[in-house]
Amino acid sequence: MVEDQPTSMRVRDAGIRTLFTRDARWQAWLDVEAALARAEAEIGMIPEAAAEEIVSKAKLELLDPERIIEGLRVTGHGLVPLIWAKTSLGEARTVFTSATTRSVQNAAAAGMGLALLPCYVGDSDARLVRVSDPLQPLKIEFWILTHPDLKHTVRVRAMMEFLYARLKAERDLFEGDRPGMPARLLYRPAG
Repeated sequence: MVEDQPTSMRVRDAGIRTLFTRDARWQAWLDVEAALARAEAEIGMIPEAAAEEIVSKAKLELLDPERIIEGLRVTGHGLVPLIWAKTSLGEARTVFTSATTRSVQNAAAAGMGLALLPCYVGDSDARLVRVSDPLQPLKIEFWILTHPDLKHTVRVRAMMEFLYARLKAERDLFEGDRPGMPARLLYRPAG
């Protein structure tokens, strides 16, 4: 099937074509999820037991391909149905990981679970509410940098001044101290 092997018309080597099959692509995504879980456990972001469970379940042969295909049809997203399919394996706790804050934000808003987000992201999203105290070890400084040769150009200087002014005006949002917001950092769906 051409859509299962998009390289079949261009790559003659069957071994290379195998790398681009649907199942190989799905397993590669699961491998990334497993590697990310291991790394997160190593730095204490998630419990070691959760990482071990994720790794043990990140095997395509354990999942129902028809359920994944249906999830693809419903969501139009390649990875989310794989995560949904993994929940059918009886994980005590589903952990959604992503390299992008926006994906984690949208997953939490969709009800996939709690999300650890920067205050300026969670507080700005009406779909979410805070549910935990801030985690001080995650507090970081915010720097605006530019190349020394460019810092005096009119455009770069104007942009930096604009950024300084906006960040100063929104400081309470970035620090999680926006008036009317409870001092919380983890977010869940509103409602």
